[in-house]
Amino acid sequence: MKIGVDIDGVIADSLNTWVRELNRHFAQDKKLEDIVFYQFEKIYNVSWEEMDRFFRTNQELLLTNLAPVEQAAEILRRLKDDHDLMLITARPEQYRYLTEKWLREHGIAYDDLVMTNFGDKSCHCKSMDIEIFIEDSLENALSIYQAGIPVILFDAPYNQGPLPKGMLRKKNWQEIYQALINRERKMFPVFPSGRNLVFQEE
Repeated sequence: MKIGVDIDGVIADSLNTWVRELNRHFAQDKKLEDIVFYQFEKIYNVSWEEMDRFFRTNQELLLTNLAPVEQAAEILRRLKDDHDLMLITARPEQYRYLTEKWLREHGIAYDDLVMTNFGDKSCHCKSMDIEIFIEDSLENALSIYQAGIPVILFDAPYNQGPLPKGMLRKKNWQEIYQALINRERKMFPVFPSGRNLVFQEE
C-alpha cells in the first residue's frame, strides 16, 4: 500500500513549539486548546502581515526545534517494512535541507518527500497514486478526500467538527496503526473527485 503522510502536526509536534514561540513573540499566554483553527493571526489578534512576518523570519527555529509526535518514528519504521511511505508537506522547497535533517535526526522512515509550497496536496496524492493519507488539517483532509483518496484525520484542537462518512479520526499513532493493520481502510468509500460530501456527527 502507498501511504501518504503529512509532517507538521502528524509526525512533528509543531503546535507545541509554535504556540510557545508565538506566546513569547506576542507576549501572550495561549494554550494548545485555544488553537481551534489554523488562522493564528485571529487567535493572537494581530494582523495577517504580522503573523506572516513572524513565521517567515523564524522558519529555522519553527521547523527544526520540534519533538516528534509520540510513537510516530517507531510506527512509521514498522509500516515501511510492508508499505511505501510518501511524506507530502506544505513546507516550501527552500526548507528541504532543514526538513530532511530533522527527519534524519529523529529516525523517521520514508521513501519520498514532496514539498508543496502551501499548494494543493490532493493533486500530488493523485499523481503519486496515494492509497490513503494521514493529515491533521481538516481543509487539506477534505480536499484529498474529495479527490477520491481515503483519509485518516489526526485529531487536534483545530480540526474538530463533523467528518464525511467514511473518513476516520484517530487520536494517536497507535490508533492509526491499528486502523491500517485491521484493514479499516475498507470503510473508506472511494468516489470520483468532485462528489458531494455527506457529513456524519462525531
